[in-house]
Amino acid sequence: MRWIIGHFRRYLERRPWDFCWRISIEATVVSLTLCLLLNVFLTETDQESEWPIAGVIVYALVLAPPLETLLFQAIPISIVRFCKGSMCTQVLVSTALFAASHFLKGIGSGLAAGVIGGFYLAFAYARWSRISRRQAFWITMACHLANNTTMVILALIVRNLRVGVT
Repeated sequence: MRWIIGHFRRYLERRPWDFCWRISIEATVVSLTLCLLLNVFLTETDQESEWPIAGVIVYALVLAPPLETLLFQAIPISIVRFCKGSMCTQVLVSTALFAASHFLKGIGSGLAAGVIGGFYLAFAYARWSRISRRQAFWITMACHLANNTTMVILALIVRNLRVGVT
């Protein structure tokens, strides 16, 4: 546990761009690792999207990053900070709200995107909002966009591989 705390404390020292690309890659790798483990150990699969692929791309890459950053990071963290909550409390509240919205899609999505992704996004916003809410918003949104872009590309690859197999 001490190692994990030290790991995230080192992120507090990083400059914005260095923080953004490192946290984005780490969040993606941790989420993908969890997805792979869940696919091995869980028989329940997440629901297939009923949206057309263009709709998924527009939502995941255009609408979700700013909208979810506002609803699940900016507003909750600002409220908890106003109530004098610690950074840990800010991150926990934001992560819980983000995860709750992602569990609607299934356990895998709730854990990988909601809990893991939500934690990293909450951590990013809470860290940078101490300096500037504007900077926190843009860094968090960029991290969210990077993660969603990677996931959409991988989902399209997997979807095309499945189509080719059947």
